[in-house]
Amino acid sequence: MTGTKDFQAITLVREDRTTIVVSGELDHATSPQLQEAADQALADRPHRIEVDFDQVTFCDFSGLNILLGARATFLGSRASTCVETPFTVVRAHAPVTRLFQLTEAGPLFGMEQAAA
Repeated sequence: MTGTKDFQAITLVREDRTTIVVSGELDHATSPQLQEAADQALADRPHRIEVDFDQVTFCDFSGLNILLGARATFLGSRASTCVETPFTVVRAHAPVTRLFQLTEAGPLFGMEQAAA
């Protein structure tokens, strides 16, 4: 695994949507940075949160746990909404998508569940 110097989680706010752009390897050492970005996004109380995984090369269970916790907090703080999946993970690639397939967490984040 790489160190935290190669990992970034940057929060971008655009109108009613917040995007967390993540890059590098997401593991036990770097997941606190994702937690901080998620906390910042949740504090802004956006209508929708997207987590952009285009530049994520690895994600382990600690990263998935951060996402699941942030999603639960986000959905728990919201009233009913017309947005079908308001907390999504977008642009994830293999082998990162394999974790979402194996845990069947993909649909929770708006990811299509491909055959494992």
